[in-house]
Amino acid sequence: MKLNIDENQKNLIFKSLDEKGKLTCVKALALAKKLDIDSTNMMYLTNDLGIKISQCELGVFGNRDTDEVDNELYKKILTYSDKDKRATCTRLWDEAKQSGMKNVRSTVKGSDVSVIYCKLGCFEERKSSGRKG
Repeated sequence: MKLNIDENQKNLIFKSLDEKGKLTCVKALALAKKLDIDSTNMMYLTNDLGIKISQCELGVFGNRDTDEVDNELYKKILTYSDKDKRATCTRLWDEAKQSGMKNVRSTVKGSDVSVIYCKLGCFEERKSSGRKG
């Protein structure tokens, strides 16, 4: 899929890159809103521009900080995960509004919960590091 953007939009994207020339997950979501682009299409846009998305807020990729798995949160996540312990990125972001992003990230990254359907279109399914089981 090819997305057409003008020079001003392109400049806005390039000004948002980090020191390594990457676009963080949070900035990519904010830009999608600013550019009035469905967030799930951001991966197409960044690919076309040769930009990598970094620092997944849920810890799927990038070097995000993590702590311990919150066992109560883990049980809660399982209630809205499918039988294969997969939860959607959007649902986990919603959970983060209540439980805190760092807590959700740590629990997902340190457990056997998999994240599916990235809000930016980066992946359909990614596995966790898989400590629980």
